[in-house]
Amino acid sequence: MGKHHRALTVVLAGLLVLSLTGCTMFNEILERQLEQQSDGDATPDPSATATAPHKPTAEELARTHEDEAEFIGTVTGYEAPDGVYGFCTKDETCVAVDSTGVSLALIETWWVSCNDKTGVDEQLAITAKEDLLPVGTRVKVIRDRDPNDPGYNMSGFIHRLDEAEAPLPTSANEALVATGYWVPDYHWSNSQHVGSFRPGTNWVTGADSSTGDTIYEATGLSRLTPIQAQYAPALIDAANGARMSRTGGQDMCIAQVEQMIAEDNAGREHYQETSDRLELEYEQWKRDHPGWDQCIDGDGDGICHER
Repeated sequence: MGKHHRALTVVLAGLLVLSLTGCTMFNEILERQLEQQSDGDATPDPSATATAPHKPTAEELARTHEDEAEFIGTVTGYEAPDGVYGFCTKDETCVAVDSTGVSLALIETWWVSCNDKTGVDEQLAITAKEDLLPVGTRVKVIRDRDPNDPGYNMSGFIHRLDEAEAPLPTSANEALVATGYWVPDYHWSNSQHVGSFRPGTNWVTGADSSTGDTIYEATGLSRLTPIQAQYAPALIDAANGARMSRTGGQDMCIAQVEQMIAEDNAGREHYQETSDRLELEYEQWKRDHPGWDQCIDGDGDGICHER
C-alpha cells in the first residue's frame, strides 16, 4: 500500500508539472498573437513615409520678388544665375539677393571717370562691394523704378539690416561711393569730367577756386526717377567727401591728375623757355643784319634784296 501511494504521488506531481508547462506555453502563444494583431491594427507613422520639403530653385526664389518694389532678402552672390530674372548677370554693379540680380543704382566703379591711361584697378571697387555686402548679409532692396512706369528695371538701392531686421539709414550705394572706389554714374552727374582740366580748379580739394563749388554735381536730375532723386544728394555728398579727403581710389586718381598737371606745367614751361630763347636769338640776328627789313627792289619785280 505504501508503494502504491508513493507511485500515485509521483504521477500526480508529473501531471502538475506538465499542466503548468502547458499553461506557460499557451500564454506565450496567446501574447504573440495579440502583439501581431496589435501591430496590424496600428496607424502608420506619417513621418516615416513623408517626402522631404521642396527646396526652391534659384529661379523660383528670384521670381518671388519679381513684382515687388521693395523686399527683404539675403545676399546670395554677385551675379544672377543664367536664366534667372534680372539683367546684371555678370556686371560689376550686380548683387544677387535671393538669387535676384540687383544692379546698384546711380553709381559706377571709379576707373570709368579717372580719365587717365592707367586709371584705378576696378577689382578694388569690386572687393569693396563684396566686403560691404558679403554673402549671407540680410538686406532690404528698394528698386528705383518709376512708380508710374514700372517697366523692367532691376536696379535699386540696397540697405543692410541691423540685428532687429531694420534697414540702416545709409544705403550700400552711398557707402561704396564713400570708399573712394565708386563714383556717381556719369549719366546723371559730371563724373566723366572730373579728371579733365578745368581752369581755376583746385584738384587737391576738389573745389573751384573762384566759386567754391565742389567737383561732383548732379547735372541730369531730370533723367532720374522720384526714388533716384531721393538718393542722389547723398551720393553727391559722399563723392565730394571722398574727393576732398583723398579716400581710396580718389587719392589714386588725384595723384594721377596731379602728375598730369605737373607734366602739363613742365611742358608749358619748356615751351615758354624755348619761345623766349628763340625770341632773343631773333633779336640778336636782326642786330647782326642791319637793314634786313628794308626792301631793295632793283628791277621792280617785287623781290627784295636786289641791286
